[in-house]
Amino acid sequence: MKHTNTQKLKGKDFVTVGIFTVIFMVVYMVVSMPFMPFIAVMFPLIGSICALFTAPIYMLLTYKVAKRGTVLLFAAASGLLYVFMGYFYILPIGIVAGIVCEIILRKGEYYRSFWHNAASYSVFSVLMFVSTTYIPIYVFGPEYYLQISSNNVESALIQIQFAQSPLWVIAAVVVTVVASIIGSLIGRKLLRKHFIKAGLISAQ
Repeated sequence: MKHTNTQKLKGKDFVTVGIFTVIFMVVYMVVSMPFMPFIAVMFPLIGSICALFTAPIYMLLTYKVAKRGTVLLFAAASGLLYVFMGYFYILPIGIVAGIVCEIILRKGEYYRSFWHNAASYSVFSVLMFVSTTYIPIYVFGPEYYLQISSNNVESALIQIQFAQSPLWVIAAVVVTVVASIIGSLIGRKLLRKHFIKAGLISAQ
C-alpha cells in the first residue's frame, strides 16, 4: 500500500528548499558557462548537460524534505531567481513545472520513490531547460525575442534557428529526458552511499 506524505512544510523546510535552490542554480551556471563560447554547436545539448549534473541535487532535496509542495516551492523559487536575472517569462513555466511534478510525486511513497522522482525531474528539466528557450520565441515571436535578448543577440539568433526546427526540438527533449534519468541514477547512488547509509536521510 502506498502512502503519500501529507505533512505541511515548516519553517526549516522553506530554508532547506531555499538553500537547495541556490545550490541548484549555481551548479547550473557553472556547468553551462563553459559551453557558451560554443553555443552555435552546443545549444541543443546544454540543457541536457545541466540536467545530468543537477539531478543529484533534486534527488537529495526531494528525499530530504519529502513533503507535499516541496518541488512546487523549489520550482517557483527557481523561477523567481530567473526573474531577478531578467527572464520574467520563466516564472510561470516554473510554477507549471512544479505543479506537474507534484502530481507525479504524490503517487510515490513519501516522495521517495526513485522512478517517480526520476520522472518528475525529467518533466522539470524539459520544461525549465528546454521549453523556456523555445516557448518565448513561439509566444512573443522572433523579432520581439531578439529585442528582449538584446544583450546577447548572437545567442538569440541561434536559439531561434533551433526553435524553428521540429527535429531539433524533439531531439533536445529526448536527450534531456535521457540525461535526467542518468543523473537521477547517479543521484540515487550518491544518496545510498553517502547520505542514507550515514543516517542523514531516511530511506523510509
